[in-house]
Amino acid sequence: MMTLTLRQLRQYLPAVSIRAAGDFLTTGLSIDTRTLQSGDLFVALPGEKVDGHQYIQMAADKGASAALVERFVDVDIPQLLVEDVIIAMGLVARAWREICQPSVIAVTGSNGKTTVKQMLGAIFNAQYEIGKILITEGNLNNHLGVPLMLSKLTEQTEFAILEHGANHHQEIEYLSILSEPHIAVITNAGPAHLEGFGSLAGVAKAKGELITGLKKDGTAILNADDDYLAVWLELAKGKKVITFGFSSLAEVRVIEFADRALTVRYQGEEKTVTTVFDGNHNALNLAAAVAAAIAAGLEFKVSVEIAANFEQVGGRYQPVGEIKQAYVIDDTYNANPASVIAGMKSMPADAERWLVLGAMGELGESSDELHFEIGQTAKTLGFSRLFVFDEAARPVVEGFGADESCLYKTHDALAEVLSGDIKQQSAEEGSAKPWVLVKGSRSSAMESVIEKIIKDFRKKN
Repeated sequence: MMTLTLRQLRQYLPAVSIRAAGDFLTTGLSIDTRTLQSGDLFVALPGEKVDGHQYIQMAADKGASAALVERFVDVDIPQLLVEDVIIAMGLVARAWREICQPSVIAVTGSNGKTTVKQMLGAIFNAQYEIGKILITEGNLNNHLGVPLMLSKLTEQTEFAILEHGANHHQEIEYLSILSEPHIAVITNAGPAHLEGFGSLAGVAKAKGELITGLKKDGTAILNADDDYLAVWLELAKGKKVITFGFSSLAEVRVIEFADRALTVRYQGEEKTVTTVFDGNHNALNLAAAVAAAIAAGLEFKVSVEIAANFEQVGGRYQPVGEIKQAYVIDDTYNANPASVIAGMKSMPADAERWLVLGAMGELGESSDELHFEIGQTAKTLGFSRLFVFDEAARPVVEGFGADESCLYKTHDALAEVLSGDIKQQSAEEGSAKPWVLVKGSRSSAMESVIEKIIKDFRKKN
C-alpha cells in the first residue's frame, strides 16, 4: 500500500485551503461511497442531480481520510478546498504516478483497446509476481477512471497497463499527461464518438493525442494497416516506433490466420499458435499486444503464446454455450461501425448468418448514413436474416433492403421472435445451424437479448 501525507498533497495542490486537524494519511482516491475503502481521499464531485458534497458524512463514516471539496461542509473530517475537484483529482493521481515510478503502457483506439489491455495483462501477469502489475479495471478509462487507477499504484508496481478512452478532443491528451506512458499503443481509428470528434480524421487526431505524454525515450506502437498511420508517425517523430498488422510493412506481422491457426513474424522469427479466438480484428489485437510486450523487453514467442490463449472479457465475440441449436455469438459489449463490420467478417462465410443489431450510439449527424451502410454491408456479405432493435437503427433495415418486420421496439419482442426462429430452423430436417451475431452499443443493452433467449431455451429444454 502507498500513502500520501497532507504535506505531500499540498505540494501537488497549489493554493489549496485546508480545514484539518493535524496531518493525515490517504491511501487511495474514491468518488463513490459505495466502493470507498478506509483511508481513501473522497472526491466530492459536484453535479445538478447528484452532488458528492452531500455524501461527505457517509464517506467519513466509512473511514475516508479526508475529502476533496469545492465548498466546505459541516462534517468532522479534514477537507481540502480547491477550485475544481476533477482537476485536483488528476493532480493527486499524478502525484501517485511520480512517486511510484512504474513503467506505464497506455492503450487507446476506436476498437480493440480493452482486448489489447487484457492480452497485455495476461502476458505480464504470467511473467511477474502478484502485485507487480496494475491493469485498468472495467471501464475506468476516462478523465475520472484513469486518476482512480493511478491512485491504485504502489511502490511495488513495476508495470501499469492503462486503457485511455475519450469522447471529445484533448481528453486523451490530458490522460496521457497524467499517465506519462513509456509505451503508447494506438490500435486503430474508426467511426466512433463522432458527435465529439466531428469526423474520422478528428477521431484519428484524438487517438494520436496519446503520444503527447509519451516519455522522450518511449515507444509508440502503431497500426501499419490503418489509413492514419502517417498522421501518427508524424506525431511520433523522434520517438521509437514499432508497427503491427497484416501489412508487409508491419514489424510485428500477422502472416496467416485461418481456422484459429495464427502465424506471427518479428525480425525474421516466426511463431505459429492455435488461438482461443476468431476474427482478423483479434489477430490484430494480438499483434498490438505482442509489439507492446516486445517494447517492454519481453520475449516475442512467449508473448504470442500467452496472448493467443487469454480469457476474453464477457460480451466480446464469445460463443453462447447454453444454446445448442445455433452458434450464437455474444458481442454485445459495445459497438461502432468498424467493430460491427469486423464482427460480421469474423463469421464463417460459407454458413447461414443472422445479424441481431442494436443501435450504435454517439455517431452524430452521420448516424443514419452509417447505420444504412451497415445494412448494405450485411447484405453484401451474405447475411440472410436481420433483427434490429431501436428506432435509431431503422436505416440498417433500409440498407439491408428488408421491411419493417425486422425492426423491434423492445428486447422482449426481438428475443421472442429470435428464439422462435432458431427453434424452427433446428426443427427443419437437414437444415444447418445458423450463426447468430448479437451486437449493439452499451445504450442498446443487447446483452438483455442474450439473457432472454438463454432463459427461454433453458425453460424449454
